[in-house]
Amino acid sequence: MKKIFFILEGNNGATYIFNAKNSNAVSDSLKFYKARTVKQKVMKNALKLYLNALALLCETSLYCSLKDKNEIEQYLEKLTDLPMDFELDENSSILISPTRDKIIVHHHGEYFYKFAFGNSYKNVKNEASIYELLNRPLQNFKVSKFYDLNDRENEFCSFKLGSQKKELKSDINLTSALVEMFRITRQEKHLFSSYLEDLKRRYLNSGIACDTIEKVLKELEVTHENELIPLGLVHRDFKHWNINVESGLLIYDFEEAVTDGPPLEDLLNYHIDPIVRYVSPSEVAEIILDSENMKEYKRYLKKLEIALDFKVLLYCHLLERAIFWMDRDEKETSVKYCDLLEYIVMEHKEK
Repeated sequence: MKKIFFILEGNNGATYIFNAKNSNAVSDSLKFYKARTVKQKVMKNALKLYLNALALLCETSLYCSLKDKNEIEQYLEKLTDLPMDFELDENSSILISPTRDKIIVHHHGEYFYKFAFGNSYKNVKNEASIYELLNRPLQNFKVSKFYDLNDRENEFCSFKLGSQKKELKSDINLTSALVEMFRITRQEKHLFSSYLEDLKRRYLNSGIACDTIEKVLKELEVTHENELIPLGLVHRDFKHWNINVESGLLIYDFEEAVTDGPPLEDLLNYHIDPIVRYVSPSEVAEIILDSENMKEYKRYLKKLEIALDFKVLLYCHLLERAIFWMDRDEKETSVKYCDLLEYIVMEHKEK
């Protein structure tokens, strides 16, 4: 049996099992490795060269650092301790999440096979329900073909996602895509006061202590209690690395999605979440309030015929994200959102 698999422990805690069978297998394997910074791109290119060198060695010898299919299957069995068939072959590569309870097998050019157990079970089961909801004609975005769902209640959940065929690239319009997504489960007549009461309850349960949040909640209770807010399908992790624009707009990774989220959630998250941990509140605020981005928010609200003020939705979004990250034990990120909210509130008062 050929030794073609290379195991790499990533700096983020994830484990990558690359395929060094040949140069094409290396390229397909590296689709798991998302390079965003200049340093990461340099690292990815260096890794590609190294794996291609291994691929050449595969043709002439059994390179000692490589593993065969049986060894990888044993590695995964120890990790899961559950009877799972990953359908491994010589044209596959693997990503293991930092939490060690989610495995994605890429069957190159055919499909992705996603498995979850332990703490990841609930999120992946939720993702399966969203894919079933999105199994309809879509005009402004695409999702992968979803099939072969296997849900062993409270034990593990798995399903397959078909690889996308190359097509002529169509126009990419994030605003139209997010409007269409939101409308799929849109609830029209929802009192803002009811939404705010639920938001306040989740804030209190989160353990966050922030005077600015409490002041904002009180202000919104007084000024907007009788208004309506529509709720709808929201991705909640909508960022650059959860979309693919090679052949139209493909959206994936719906593990955090909800069917009753507030408007503007995804559009704001797209601009804020990738940078909020790394730059100052003033720099993030500048990007949020950039003139072109403001036009994008206005187009979104106009298409959904939402009358609520942008400032109100922005405040709600920042509070939603502070709670979101605190609930996931990412206290530092939660604090960043609290700091950003405080900065924007102070800037608004000064103006």
